[in-house]
Amino acid sequence: MFSFIKKLPVWAWVILGFLLLNAATCDWYPSVWNDEAFYADPAANLYFGHGFTSTTSMQPREEHWVSNSPLFALVLFGWFKLAGFGIFQDRVLGYLLWSAGTALLCLAVQRTRLIRSPVALAVLASLLFAGYAVVFNYRSGRYDPLILVEVAGCFLAFTIPHPGWRRAAIFFSAALFLPTALTLGPFAAVFGGLFFLVMGRKFFTELACVALGLAAGLGALWGYVCGLGLWAAYRHMMIWTAQGYYPPGQAMPVWQRKLADFPHKLFHDPTSTILLLGLLGIFFLCRKKMDAAGRRLVVLGGGRFFRRARRGAEHLCLPDLSLLADLPSAGRLPGEPVGSR
Repeated sequence: MFSFIKKLPVWAWVILGFLLLNAATCDWYPSVWNDEAFYADPAANLYFGHGFTSTTSMQPREEHWVSNSPLFALVLFGWFKLAGFGIFQDRVLGYLLWSAGTALLCLAVQRTRLIRSPVALAVLASLLFAGYAVVFNYRSGRYDPLILVEVAGCFLAFTIPHPGWRRAAIFFSAALFLPTALTLGPFAAVFGGLFFLVMGRKFFTELACVALGLAAGLGALWGYVCGLGLWAAYRHMMIWTAQGYYPPGQAMPVWQRKLADFPHKLFHDPTSTILLLGLLGIFFLCRKKMDAAGRRLVVLGGGRFFRRARRGAEHLCLPDLSLLADLPSAGRLPGEPVGSR
């Protein structure tokens, strides 16, 4: 037992420390808000025997609840069955999921030797727990921590040496994407396309497994909603959610509003501007000496900048955190021994 504890890497202790700190301060910040009640209500009703229903959505109170993250509400229900109902239990699940996702990411980075220094890995773990947007997400009862677990798990699956197990793990992790968050569909498509353009056919089979997993997840979600006869209600909920960002009734179409708002969001956050300028400066100064991994990192960083600019500084694309190191790992084939290069 003690020998196992002594063998724990530094990043594991960092994760454990943040987990305990968050659990001890769960009622400090933030106040209970709309999203927290929105996702906890159906899980709580199911826990108390009132069915998978909710009074916090646009649906009738007696109708089976459907939304953009049914899987998270079901996971929360299972957690309530195990730990009981309460705001502490609700928020602790987010801390546990975020800690698990961070651990999966650090393990994947460690296995691929993207970061070899134990201290640097500990810093990576710390960064994943820091920042206003990140802290607000995993402390406010949202489904974002489950997103991190699934995408980090998919990244870790790419490091499995055995081809069959690797592809199966990638498929099953990707199949959970859409039932957890519809936003993971466009993210996986765009990132997979960029990855294929940079890497070529080296990871084609693995990317195909991601695509098949997404298709399976979409089929499962469609069957679940249509089997309940609630496709119209589900579509209405998705439109209602999207209209929260772009209210209807305005003369300018949505795509024109997004385009017109882009320059403002592009430089809304000074850290993103500094990141872009720094990446461009590094690229032009070191482009002749930069290897393929360095160029891929610049491409990924630039994509990260424009992703943040599109949604605004107050939003953080959580999957970007867990896949941040994916492109630089391109020099190593799936299943290739970690220390072979």
